[in-house]
Amino acid sequence: MELSLPAYVLGGGRSARMGQDKARLPVEGTAMALRVARALREAGCAPVHLVGKDPSLADLGLPLVLDLEPETHALMGVATALAHAAAAGATHAVTCPCDLPWLDAAAVARLLAAGEPAVATDGSQRQPLLALLPVSRGPALLQAARDGTSVRAALADLPAVSLPPTALRNANRPQDLEAPRDP
Repeated sequence: MELSLPAYVLGGGRSARMGQDKARLPVEGTAMALRVARALREAGCAPVHLVGKDPSLADLGLPLVLDLEPETHALMGVATALAHAAAAGATHAVTCPCDLPWLDAAAVARLLAAGEPAVATDGSQRQPLLALLPVSRGPALLQAARDGTSVRAALADLPAVSLPPTALRNANRPQDLEAPRDP
């Protein structure tokens, strides 16, 4: 695997359950997308980009990669990330949804330590959008997005790396924004 591993924060969703753009939503004073980007950077990923449909996401200060197609499908963001990484000469890339505001560098490093393509799990449920993926998989994932295949189904063949449940806690609704407590 290359020394410089690009990472992509996925911020192109509708945020319907949250009622506002999750990428920009502050958690403990920092936009969710920037919290995720920091965890990726601190784990050694570089460069870190934001993927989405809205050109105004560039206001967050991360290099923005616009989705290949305007559909709202999580796989579109993953396919876009992999296409961008391939064009930059990378062989692998890390993807992560913007709504994991308690993700930390140690959790990302654990995923990367697998040394092979994998998705994250908390031990009971897979979080396939947090993944280390080969860029060669991009075209197949783009087609899967066009076909409406779920993210879980499209990445079901990959092994899962167990990460702390706190790191994988999604913030999908306003009530999810309370900081998690360690068990």
